[in-house]
Amino acid sequence: MSALAKVFVVFVFLLSVVFFGASATLYKTRTDWKTSYLEYQKHSTEELKRLQLDIGKKTDEVDKLTKSLAQLKSDNDKLSTDKKQLMEDLKTEKGKVELAGKQVENANILSESLTKSLDSEKDLKKKVDDAHEQTKTALETALKGSHDATEARDTMRLDLAKSQEDLHVSRAEVQKLTNDYDTLEINYQALLKRLGPGDAPDATPAPPIDAIVNAVSNQEKLVLISAGKDQKVQPGFVFTVFRGDSFIGKVKVIKVYPDLAGASILFTKDGEAIQRGDKASTAIGGL
Repeated sequence: MSALAKVFVVFVFLLSVVFFGASATLYKTRTDWKTSYLEYQKHSTEELKRLQLDIGKKTDEVDKLTKSLAQLKSDNDKLSTDKKQLMEDLKTEKGKVELAGKQVENANILSESLTKSLDSEKDLKKKVDDAHEQTKTALETALKGSHDATEARDTMRLDLAKSQEDLHVSRAEVQKLTNDYDTLEINYQALLKRLGPGDAPDATPAPPIDAIVNAVSNQEKLVLISAGKDQKVQPGFVFTVFRGDSFIGKVKVIKVYPDLAGASILFTKDGEAIQRGDKASTAIGGL
C-alpha cells in the first residue's frame, strides 16, 4: 500500500472517531420535547392567571389614582382661584401702600420746603445785613480811593510837567549838539579842501555793531539806537537802517551814552521814514 493510501485511511479513521463522539454526545443530551412543551404550557397558564389578577389590582389602583388626580386638579383650580384673588387683593393693598408712601413723601417735601423757606429768609436777612456792611465799607474805601486818586493825579501832573521840562532841555541839548556837529562837519570839510586829497586823515572803519531804533523824531531828524559805549560806539559812526530786507536810510552818531546813542538822520530812501523798531548796523556803510 502506498503512503498516500495510508494517509487517506488514517484520515478516514479519524473522521469516523469524531463522528462517533458527536453522535454519542447528541444522544446523551437529547430532550423530551413533548414533556417540555406541556410543562411550559402549564407554567404559562399559571403565569397568565397571576398576571390577570395583577392587572385587576392595578386597574383598581389606577381608578383610585384617577379619582385622586381629579380631586387634586379640582383643589388646584380652587387654589389658583384663591391665589388670583389674593394677588388682586395684594395689588390693591400695594396700591394703597404706595399712595400712602407718596402722601408721606409729599408731606416730607412740604416740610423740607417750609424749612428751606425759613432758612432762606434767615440767609436773606443775613445777606442784606452783610451787603449793607459791605456797601458802607465800599463807600468808605471809595472815598479814601478818591482822595488818594486826587493826590496821585496832582503828583502825576507835577511829574508830567517835570518830564516835559526835561524833554525840552534834552531837545535843546540835542539841537546844540547837532549844530556843533554841523559846524564841525563844515570845518572838517573845509580842512579837507585845504589839505588836499593826499593829506586827508585816514578814517578808522567802524566795527560791526548791530542795534535797534528805540525812538525817532522825524521833525528834528534825530534817532535813538540801542547801542552805546558798552558796545564800542563812537561819535561819527554811520549806521545803515533797514526794515526786513529793505533799505530805509543812514544815520550818524552824534552823542554816545553807556548803552544808547543819539544819531542824526543823514538821509532816507524816497517815500520811506525811519520808524521805531527798525534795525541799524555798521556792517553796511561806515564813517
